[in-house]
Amino acid sequence: MDVQIEQPAEVVVIGRRLETQADQPVAGAIVLDTKAIDRAASGRLEGVLAQVPGLQSFRRSDSRSANPSAQGLTLRGLGGNASSRTLVLLDGIPVAEPFFGFVPFSAIDPLRIDRISILRGAGGGAFGSAVAGTINLSTRPPDRRDTADATVAIASPAAATISAGAVLRQPGFVLTVDGRGDWGRGFWTTPADQRVPASVRAAFESRSLDVRAIGQVGSGEVQARLRRFDDERTLRFKGADSSMDGTDLSLRYASADDIVTLAAWRQKRDFTTVVISGTSFVPVLDQYATPATSIGALARWRPVQGLAVGGDIKTSKGTAFERALSAQSGMVTADRANGGRVVEASAFAEGEERFGAITLAASGRVTRWTLDRGRSSERDGSGALQFDHRFDERHGTALSGRATASWSTDRWTARVAAYRGERLPTLNELYRGFTVFPVQTLANPALDPERLVGAEIGTEFRPVPDARIAATVFANRLNGAIANVTIGPNLRERRNIDALTSRGIELDGSIRRGPWNVQASASLLRARVRDGALPPGLDPAQVPRFTASATVQHTAGPWTAAATLRHFSPAYEDDLNLHRLPAATTLDAVVRRRIGERFEIAVRAENMFDTRVVTRNQAGSIDLDAPRTVWLSLGFAPPR
Repeated sequence: MDVQIEQPAEVVVIGRRLETQADQPVAGAIVLDTKAIDRAASGRLEGVLAQVPGLQSFRRSDSRSANPSAQGLTLRGLGGNASSRTLVLLDGIPVAEPFFGFVPFSAIDPLRIDRISILRGAGGGAFGSAVAGTINLSTRPPDRRDTADATVAIASPAAATISAGAVLRQPGFVLTVDGRGDWGRGFWTTPADQRVPASVRAAFESRSLDVRAIGQVGSGEVQARLRRFDDERTLRFKGADSSMDGTDLSLRYASADDIVTLAAWRQKRDFTTVVISGTSFVPVLDQYATPATSIGALARWRPVQGLAVGGDIKTSKGTAFERALSAQSGMVTADRANGGRVVEASAFAEGEERFGAITLAASGRVTRWTLDRGRSSERDGSGALQFDHRFDERHGTALSGRATASWSTDRWTARVAAYRGERLPTLNELYRGFTVFPVQTLANPALDPERLVGAEIGTEFRPVPDARIAATVFANRLNGAIANVTIGPNLRERRNIDALTSRGIELDGSIRRGPWNVQASASLLRARVRDGALPPGLDPAQVPRFTASATVQHTAGPWTAAATLRHFSPAYEDDLNLHRLPAATTLDAVVRRRIGERFEIAVRAENMFDTRVVTRNQAGSIDLDAPRTVWLSLGFAPPR
């Protein structure tokens, strides 16, 4: 008699996403897919995000030449300082640096990202209230990856990128290992007529390693991740070096149907920078270490369809250690330590319900926060203590949330939303001042949280299946906005101004016809600083009133070509609107060709017009963004 032995069913590990506010279509989220990622001529994450008008880093430069501490993201004109007012997540886990609040762009390889979801405006869901918006970067699922892949790219002048990854699959288990390295002699950020013997190119070098393990536990999944990265840059003068490095650990469990989600993470980061005098061209400040850590955990439960409740807790601490140096002798004149701790414990709820063509959604969050262990101390060159200030512990409660109503038919969608959010000042804003020669900016340990209230109305029309036109009108008011306020000649201080207001309209459209795909978007806003101690009618620093982007893409067999035109209007370098950053229009282009099933060759051209893009204008002292740069890349992915 034949005995039939039943074979166990194959267990497929899919790598479930941790959904966030930014992943909710009813809220009007924008989604950038892999095609949008491939269109970024720079091959960097900032280039991908630049396709969204109204989304900006503090300065126009990217992570090849910007000081990392200036890489804060914001939306809808809510700028004015370098701290990120946007919550940035990688697979649902926060990635911002704990001390400064900047986003480590060079640590994230866009080739490993499957989609980017962007929600503009505040919200009250998991992991914190974002006053400007939420961005969730989702890693490509294992079942959509090749067993191994690699991409090598070279560019002029003397730059290279290597990205490689591998996937190990076993029944009920997947391991992914990804690495990336970027090297470049750099480009001149200093205009030719302002260069001195000490001027150098903005050289850069970065490395990252990402190891992710996903295993089946019952009907759920456990995902563990280890990320390690470091980055070194030089800006403007020889010796003006900055560096950052980090080690991130995270662990996440998702039950069947995502009814229960548990997550925990730990970030360990460090940052260094050397300030070079703009007159004697010797080091005058050495911020030799900024150790910072962030530890957090989340629990979320979906008791019924359309409802999620939970809580999260996060503790961030860090200290900036720096030495002031004599421009004449090079000797240490002061040794400083500035830092503290932030603790946030929160409960949140998110719900969604459909009533025919109408969908109602809401989220709410209450946070109890503590600022403690604040300290600012200084010793002179001989080691004698000059002062040691200990700041009082402070507590508070923050309320945030978002309510959305959406009506949808086959061709029309209409949406109205109102929201509220709060952002705590970063440890850097509270306790550490800085100098960008010749301007000194003082810290302020008495800063209060920022509080945003806003509303928007949006509509989308789909005249035919492959065409859409969307528009959103918004109004935001950021009360107590933290800004760098001029209080004397070449002297500023971080302060809570009365308010920063921003009103505007966002337009977005696309059409696909056969091999052609055309997309265009624009943001027109009016942002104003409102404060009785400041002149009326001032724009926030670094915020352009108008930004626009248009992309034309054509696919023919193995060939794909795309061109992206971007424009941003003038902005101001400073809070008093004295120093202007000119408007700029850039054109990028990418041409790709598949060669068989395993190879792809691509040519990517950044800033084809070689447009002069001013990123800093301090009383005529200018920094520039990347000039025309052409990349040649070869990608390899063997069949599974």
